[in-house]
Amino acid sequence: IGVTVYDRSASGSGTPDILSLFRVANNNGDGSAISFVRSPGTTRAQIIAVKNETANNETDLVFKTTKLGSLVETLRIEGSTQNVGIGTDDPATELHLFAETGDCVLTLESDRGNDGSNENDNPYIVFRQDGSVQNSAIGMNPNGITGESNSLVLVNGAGSGGILFTSVQGPSIRFKISFSASFKACSAT
Repeated sequence: IGVTVYDRSASGSGTPDILSLFRVANNNGDGSAISFVRSPGTTRAQIIAVKNETANNETDLVFKTTKLGSLVETLRIEGSTQNVGIGTDDPATELHLFAETGDCVLTLESDRGNDGSNENDNPYIVFRQDGSVQNSAIGMNPNGITGESNSLVLVNGAGSGGILFTSVQGPSIRFKISFSASFKACSAT
């Protein structure tokens, strides 16, 4: 592995200094790494650029941390798909969370101070499609309405949609809240 530092700012180009890490080999799995070492021979964390097994020279960016004394992969950004994996080295979607044991929990937190004077800092997820139009949201007060503070809200802003509760066993709708605010309980068949 070699290290090159370019100083282009003195040439008047305005480009700041660049640190390049390179590895001469060009095999699948090869890559340059930045290692964080506590003492000689004890790597505590790494950031690695890993060439993956495609013909397009795509490169994954891998973050490793120490867990129970061993260096383990914590996060991966896949070069071919730009998918992000936390706890997995093969993310199947844009954000893929995986826990080998125990629960896999996603936490959204806001308003950590909890001073009571401002309840307008709320965690929620927004769902968009068709040109980034806000269609739906779930969370605490996604509409910014004072009466919704500290309540879990499920909202669908699409005029043609509704909120559907379906079964995993089939596409049948079990319960529907339509845009016109009507409720419809459906049969279990």
